[in-house]
Amino acid sequence: MFKCFACGAGGGIINWLRFVEHLSFDEAVKKAAKIGNIKQVEGGYRSETIIINRELARAKYQQTHVQHQILDRQIYNQYAKEIPNEWLEEGISRKAMLRYNIRIDKEKQRIVYPVLDAAGEFINIKGRTRQKFYKELKIPKYINYFKSGTIDYFQGWQQALPFIKEKGEIILSEGIKSCMKAYDYGYPNTVSVESHSINIEQAKLLIKLGADVVIAFDSDVDPTVISGLETVRRFLNVDIISNPELLGEKNAPVDKGKEVWEKLYMERYRI
Repeated sequence: MFKCFACGAGGGIINWLRFVEHLSFDEAVKKAAKIGNIKQVEGGYRSETIIINRELARAKYQQTHVQHQILDRQIYNQYAKEIPNEWLEEGISRKAMLRYNIRIDKEKQRIVYPVLDAAGEFINIKGRTRQKFYKELKIPKYINYFKSGTIDYFQGWQQALPFIKEKGEIILSEGIKSCMKAYDYGYPNTVSVESHSINIEQAKLLIKLGADVVIAFDSDVDPTVISGLETVRRFLNVDIISNPELLGEKNAPVDKGKEVWEKLYMERYRI
């Protein structure tokens, strides 16, 4: 049995092979059987086979992955193809917003964008309120329009993947706006984690990708205690972009303009 107290992964040999060697469930079973020299014999199974079968049952029981519903892409056409002025005023280009298919939900007064999984399937719509006083009005800043499954993807993955492979590096930000600003600065290999932590499914995706990882989270996040980071570090090079004194109390590394961003990027450090 194994247990990682950093990311929560655990189980027996089946889960270990799936996690470390990125095997499918069936592939892990076959390899485990091969390692243990387990085969079917006349009259039933050897005792080792019984152990493997118990492992199979345990692994299936421990699976908590919630599948996404695949949506009809036509659903997104109900939203206005307009560029939000407030994001233009923040310095995000029209080109960047078109790249991420930003639109307006006039009924709910939200800026919306489509959510795609790692395979490119349309699985959700995310909306950010346009209400300036959303905290006072107790309006959620971001909402998912449909029920969310496990976050086993990165926002902006499809747009960034060709550039990630070309450069051999992936930059992780917390939100979609950071992706767009980084794109405008000439860093199209940026994706959004949609959180300030890396879950086990996202870690698996990064490890399978095999690119160097650069963490560019907001200044209020301590990069040394990011959940899931230890898992990624075991397999990949991980650099941190962090300078709270330069960025202030709560800002993303891209929020202070291209010059500051490039300074921070050049000063990133390996952990």
